[in-house]
Amino acid sequence: MPREVLPPDPDAEAQWRKLEQNAPSKKATPPIMGGNRLLWGILVIGFILAVVSIVARLFGGA
Repeated sequence: MPREVLPPDPDAEAQWRKLEQNAPSKKATPPIMGGNRLLWGILVIGFILAVVSIVARLFGGA
């Protein structure tokens, strides 16, 4: 289905150019999935689970 190409609206473009055009701050763009805190939490939980599973195999008597 072909798309109709609309001409640019000069009034809207002029209003957009009047806006402040600076780079976003780090607070405005949070990292995906919460950043380092969540990553470290997942790594610590994984490490704890790995240690518990190794200890359970050694002393579990399976």
